[in-house]
Amino acid sequence: MRLSALLIINPISTSFKASKIETARAMLQAAGYDVDLYWTQQNGDAQNRAKEVADKTADKAYSIVFACGGDGTVNEVANGLAFSSVPMAILPIGGSNVLSRELGSRGVVRRAIASAIDGRPRNVSLGRIRTPLETRYFTTMAGIGFDALTVYNLNKPLKRVIGVPAYVVSGIMCLLGYRTEDITLRIDGREFNAYSTIVSKASRYGGEFRIAPEADITRAELYVHVFQGRGRGALLRHTAGIIGGQSLKSLNGIVGLRCNSIRLTAQSHIQMDGDYFGRCTTSADIEIDVCKDALTLQF
Repeated sequence: MRLSALLIINPISTSFKASKIETARAMLQAAGYDVDLYWTQQNGDAQNRAKEVADKTADKAYSIVFACGGDGTVNEVANGLAFSSVPMAILPIGGSNVLSRELGSRGVVRRAIASAIDGRPRNVSLGRIRTPLETRYFTTMAGIGFDALTVYNLNKPLKRVIGVPAYVVSGIMCLLGYRTEDITLRIDGREFNAYSTIVSKASRYGGEFRIAPEADITRAELYVHVFQGRGRGALLRHTAGIIGGQSLKSLNGIVGLRCNSIRLTAQSHIQMDGDYFGRCTTSADIEIDVCKDALTLQF
């Protein structure tokens, strides 16, 4: 059967250029692929199109599906292809491109396409969040608390212009009126109190910040950082540690743990893979666990 590739493209990604798509198409065609392009228009389009391919209800079968965008587009395509045999690859044209960096392409289009062409399909695990809102998977990380509030208040037009620094701007604005939240976590039978929590499936956070060097997308485990303390002082100290590249476990008030499942009670905003997920408006139980071999990733 002839090789075929579907490129699911988010044209409003931070570093989108038509020339990058043409470069990818030319490289794939030179490697023997028939290439089709699908352009998203709104949130959910990438996931729905990927789900059609996974469910074999699309107009044709594809050998591989490329998520062409940032971390949000990657998340949508991964959710659409989860638990199917169709491999996913990444064309990084977003701002931080966390998963692409984790795979070694560091956001370079030619390197990413070459990696997919020369690579092989590998099973990786996905994180899973179950809330009263819905169930969803994440590829690199999820946050509950302050970092999710930052994503919620993000100025999206500014992000399209300046990329990752837009999150810093949002964080500063959130800090001005921030009040410490109360989050209760039960991690593998141990209980913790926190004002914020980051759950990692990959080592990187927000680009090149390696906050969880022990985390590995191929392993069926999570790495959680529990941020403890009260007031803005703790938040400023911990944020400075992330920006400064410090090991978070070395900072007072942060507990880092490997685990398989987390249950937490919070009335907080939630983000995953850098995109806003939702908010529990009443204190509710949230379950986070890991799904082994949930996605086929080609690199």
